[in-house]
Formats: sequence, C-alpha cells, structure tokens
Amino acid sequence: MNDNFTRDTLRAAAIAVEITPDIGSPLGGYLLRQGVSQDVLDPIYARLLYVENGDEKALLVSLDFIHVMGAWSDRFSQAIGDAAGVAPERVVVWAIHTHSGPGVFRSTQVGWEGDGEERYFARVVEKTVEAARELPKRAVPTLLMVGDAEVYGLGTHRNEPDRAVDDRLVSVRFVTESGKTVAGLVNYGCHPTVLGPDNLRFSSDFVGAGLSRLDGEGGVTLFLNGGSGDVSTRFTRSDTERETERERFGEILADAVRTARKHEELIDGRGVSVTKKTVPVAYREYPEPNTARRAFEGAEENLTRERNAGADPGRLRRLEAVREGALVSLLLSGMGGPSAHFGDRSMDAPVTLVVIGGLAIVFFPGEVMSETSLELKQAKDGPLMVCGYAGDYFGYLARSKPGHRDDMEYESMMSVLDAESIDSLIDGAEKMLTDSSETDI
Repeated sequence: MNDNFTRDTLRAAAIAVEITPDIGSPLGGYLLRQGVSQDVLDPIYARLLYVENGDEKALLVSLDFIHVMGAWSDRFSQAIGDAAGVAPERVVVWAIHTHSGPGVFRSTQVGWEGDGEERYFARVVEKTVEAARELPKRAVPTLLMVGDAEVYGLGTHRNEPDRAVDDRLVSVRFVTESGKTVAGLVNYGCHPTVLGPDNLRFSSDFVGAGLSRLDGEGGVTLFLNGGSGDVSTRFTRSDTERETERERFGEILADAVRTARKHEELIDGRGVSVTKKTVPVAYREYPEPNTARRAFEGAEENLTRERNAGADPGRLRRLEAVREGALVSLLLSGMGGPSAHFGDRSMDAPVTLVVIGGLAIVFFPGEVMSETSLELKQAKDGPLMVCGYAGDYFGYLARSKPGHRDDMEYESMMSVLDAESIDSLIDGAEKMLTDSSETDI
C-alpha cells in the first residue's frame, strides 16, 4: 500500500444529480428577461461531495442556481445532512450563480404558476436526499492533490477591463491509490453570464460546459464561484454567438483545470473541520423613490447620449450596467427597500470556513469582489478557495473606497447591505482564517 494511505486517510465520494425544472418554468437572473423557459440547453445539476475522516465529516453541495436563501438552505442542509449522517452545521450549500437556471428565490419578474416553485423545491430535496444517502456507502480512501493556473481570455473586470482581478484558478482532486479521480473542486471567479436575457433555455452557462468536459475525464467536479462580483465575460465574449461562446468559454475553463492538474502537489493533513460564524448585518438606506427615479433617468439619458455619439462598445456596456443598477435601486426604493423584496428573513449572515487537510475554503453569503479574493489569498499561507453565493444571499459585498464615486459603479449601486455590515463579513472571514492558521487545523 502507498505510504500515504493509512488508517486516518480521508474518504470521499461525489455525485451529480439532475434537477432541471419543467419546461415552462421561469428562469432567474436577469431583470430584463421576458418569457419562461422554452427548452433545455444543458441540464441543471446539484453536485454533492462527501468527505470524512473517522467522526469528522463534511458535505459540500453546489446548485446550478442564481443564489440560495438562508431559511431554505437551513432546511435543505438538515434534510440532506440527515440522509448522509452529517450534522447540518457541517453541510455547506452554495449556488454557481448561473443566470439561466431556475427562477428561484424571487430572481425572476415572471413568477411561477401556483405552487410551482414549492413543488420544484420538493423535487430537488427528494432527489438530493436520495443521492446523499448513498454517499457514505460510496466513500473510498483518497489523497488530496492541489494545483493552480492562470485563466486567460475568460473573465475581466466588468467596469474597467484592464483593472487587476483574481485570475488564478485553484483545482483540488480527491484521488485514489490507483490514481483515479473520485471528485474535484474548481475555484474561479467570474459571472456565468455568457448567455444573455434573451436566452430562454435552461443552462448552467460556461460553468456547465466546462464541468461536462471534466466529468468526462473522470470523477464529479464541483465549481465554487470566487471573486466574481465585479468579473464577467463582458469584454471577452461575442454578443452575436452566445451559445457558441458558452462552449468556447467552457473549454477555456476546462483547459485551465487541466493545466493546474499537470502541476498539482499533495496536500498535507487529513483533518476535516467546518466552522460557521454568523455576522449581524443591516440593509443600507435607500433613496426616496423620486430621487431614485431621477438617478435612473440620468443614467438612461447618459447611455442614450453616449450611444448616439458612437461610444465604444466597452463604455456602452458599462453605462448599460449603471442604468440597470439604477433601475434596481428605483424598483427597490418603490417597494420600500430590500426587506420588501426579500421578505421576513434572518439578518444574521453566515460565513463558513471548511478545512480539508491543508486546504481552506471560505464561503460568503453574497457576491465577493475580486479584490477581496486577492487580499484573502495573499494573507493565507497555503491553498485557499474563496466562494460566494453560499448559505444565504445578501447581494454584492463591495467595500466602500474613500474618495471614490462608489455610487457610479454597478456593484455598489446593487449592494443591499450597509458598509459596516460588508466590512464585518470580510473581517470575520479574515479572522477565521487567521485563527485556523494559528491552531494548525
């Protein structure tokens, strides 16, 4: 037997479960989308990874959703945790943030018919519970291999394409003694928005295109969307051939993973820990409806003026984003703010740190900025994955910048939390990482 395989070797199993909604159900993610789903471009999945070392267990679940919400995530974690024999506090659920997935959690203007959303959620739970129940039986001894690679030609900063972003992809494989891949984790930050609001076919966008290629090479791979809040394909894609571009970007993602795997190294350590911290947060104050309307009209006029003047496509895309942010601000202010849109909910936001061997994964309940991902990785000694859209959803987690016109950037306009709350979430994650390093979990 390989000397690395001992009694305390990690055991792992993974499975992908199709959870595509019925045709005619709404798609989520674009405010301007009209109509319901008409077809399926590629299946919608739940992907589950089970890891154990004796009594230490964790269950990681990615969903091809736009985001998840706290109350539902808690119930879901309880159900699938019970099925897999994992305590619910050691279950982590996140969304990949596709904008062509199910229109769940009020992410659609069209809406579901009757109790359609509840029936869909019941189907998701039934299928994932069945899969989770099988995972401990399938778990086999594995080692962890980690590698990273730079991703070229996929995501850029979506306001200033030359601004630095976290373009490093981190890849982890759970590998058997014979070298077989049981499961993989891929962490990279970019909005899966190759497919636009005119798309009416269910899809996990370029993420699904990339993962289908990797799954075909062995194992089940889960995607963790990182510092993607201000990163997208806005400046790298062709807007005339979006379905073709989805495949091209999927190949870019898969090829970057292949590159990372060529240079991977064994991760030391075999422990499995999950630490969850709740951070009290508050919504920011929204402008009065008349003020919000004037801001939207100004953004609309500015876009029209620049378009008529023949501005370059990049500038027009930025101005379109500002207009959309102003429109969302107007809608929310007219409704009475985020509380009216999201409804009654807990204002304790979860930040979760999972440590598997020497790998650390920090999960945020919202859209992490690329700058935050870079800062956390620079401060952490050892491999780190940063994942957003996990456990709950509190919008863009964009820190305010002194002396900067934050109100003119889409991400700041779309932030629903106040500045103090966003700082507390990021600072809380930093402290968790520091504490874990000091205790050498």
